[in-house]
Amino acid sequence: IQGKMRQAARREKLKTSFQTLDIDHNGVISEVELLAALERFGIDEDSPAGEELLAACEKHQEQGGMTEGDYVAAMEDLIDNPPKDPFADLDEEQQIHVRRLITVLMHRGVSVCFGRWQAEMDLNSQLKKKVVHNYQQVCSSLFTPPLASTCISDLTNFRTLTVFDVSKRGLSPAGFKALLAAMAGHGPNFLAMEGKEHSAPVYLNLHPDQSFVSKLDSPDVLAMRDKNNYAVVHTMNLSDNDLRAAGAFDLFFWIQVSHCENIRHLFIGSRGLHDTGGP
Repeated sequence: IQGKMRQAARREKLKTSFQTLDIDHNGVISEVELLAALERFGIDEDSPAGEELLAACEKHQEQGGMTEGDYVAAMEDLIDNPPKDPFADLDEEQQIHVRRLITVLMHRGVSVCFGRWQAEMDLNSQLKKKVVHNYQQVCSSLFTPPLASTCISDLTNFRTLTVFDVSKRGLSPAGFKALLAAMAGHGPNFLAMEGKEHSAPVYLNLHPDQSFVSKLDSPDVLAMRDKNNYAVVHTMNLSDNDLRAAGAFDLFFWIQVSHCENIRHLFIGSRGLHDTGGP
C-alpha cells in the first residue's frame, strides 16, 4: 500500500512539473518549450543530456509534442531505470545546472510559479514596447510629433500610477487621435486615406469608428494594467491641449469602446474646445 501511495505522490509531482514546461498550456510540451527550459537553466542543447531530452520530445512531434501521459511515463522510466552515470559527459558546472533543473521541476511551488512568471514577464515587456512603438508610428504617419511618448511609457510601466496626465503637451487633434489609438490598441483606417494628397487633414475628418477600426499588435493599455493588477487609473487630465471638436468626438468614442470604466475624473479644459467641442 505504501508503495502505491509513493508512486501516486510521485506522479502528482511529475504532472506538476509538466505544467511548468507547458508554457502555453495547450496540453503538450513542444520542442520550443523544451529548448526554452534548457536555455533557462544553462543546459547546452548539443550536450548529451540536452540531446537525450530533445530526442524524447521528437518522438511525439506528430501530435505536437509530449502529452502529460507521455511525459509522466518517460520520466517514471528514467527514475525507475536510471542510466549509468547520466552526467558523465558534463563538467561540474553543467551537472549543477542539470540537477537544479530536476529539483525545480519536482517542486510545485517554485517550478510552476517561476515558469509562468518568466513567460508572462517576457510577453508583457514586448507588449509595453509595442504600445509606445505604435503610438510613434501613428504619429509619424500623420506627420505630427509624438509629444506624449513619455506619458504612454509611464502608463504602461508604472504599477502605482493612478493619474494619467497629458496636460499642456501641445497635442493637436491629430496627435490626440494617435494617443487614443495607442491606448485603445486600434489604429486609424489608413486605407481610407490612400491616394489622398494631404493625409493628416483627411484623417481629422474621419468618423471616430474609422479612426480606430484597424487592430494594432498591442493591447488596450488600461485593460493590460487591470490584467497585471496594476493600480487603477482613476483620473485623466487632458487640459490645455488643442483638441478641438475632432478631439472631443474621438474622446467620446474612445470612452465607449475602451477599458476605462474605472476613470472617475476627466479634465478636458482646453482653449481649443468651444461650443462645438461636445458630442
